[in-house]
Amino acid sequence: MDLVLLVFGIASLPGLVVSGLLVDRTLRTMVYLAVALWGVTFGGMVGGVLLESAGADFRKSQRDTCSVTVRPGV
Repeated sequence: MDLVLLVFGIASLPGLVVSGLLVDRTLRTMVYLAVALWGVTFGGMVGGVLLESAGADFRKSQRDTCSVTVRPGV
């Protein structure tokens, strides 16, 4: 898990630099782009498909409990 967080942190640095350079010039466009990207990437998790299957894989012995407790859209 530490390696995953390290890779995520390193990969986010170029995005922070680019968005910092562009934020003053194209703020409205960047907001629309960010919302669109968030919808595309997070849409599967909000539907519960990815989130519920990840929880079930994490707690194989308690799949029924995970299925009941993970309901982000309800």
